[in-house]
Amino acid sequence: MKISTFLVLAFGAITGSSVQLSEDISDGLFTAEIGSGKLKNLEMLALHERAEPADIATTPNPHFRSRIMQRKLPVTQASCSDFLFVDSADYVQSLQKLQDYCNAGPYVKSKGIIGFKVGSSVAYMCNYGKRIQCLTDELNDDMNTLNSRCHSQQKTGFVWHKGVKKTYGRSLLTETICGNI
Repeated sequence: MKISTFLVLAFGAITGSSVQLSEDISDGLFTAEIGSGKLKNLEMLALHERAEPADIATTPNPHFRSRIMQRKLPVTQASCSDFLFVDSADYVQSLQKLQDYCNAGPYVKSKGIIGFKVGSSVAYMCNYGKRIQCLTDELNDDMNTLNSRCHSQQKTGFVWHKGVKKTYGRSLLTETICGNI
């Protein structure tokens, strides 16, 4: 069920071309477009029911195995925050839900954002060019790249692919995302 939401309530300040999510946004899967430095057409695609820590899978899902050595997308930039860390339980849930969604290979609108928010943690993909797919293998490869380069599975950051004009990342609600638009 789609739940349309006003951008004014869902997003906070815009700094340059990047976006900062509002703390008011509900937990769940969301999508939005960025045009002329402004957000538009924000929709909550699915609301999230929080899992108890005992319900969260702590072992890697075999369907989402990383293939770093077979990477198809060259990394233009991988950036890590200095001192910002996602909440582990919230981030694992947001990543797993975004993996599930991207596993179907959905398309993200031109100049669009797709993300999954749980608590203060967000797993996301930003599209800076034409309509393009969100793919689980790319998402996993990029999260593993961040884990390696940031020396942490909880540090916030993003991986940018200039050639295909997309970024995958993890962040806190207090950070700006999609700065390459």
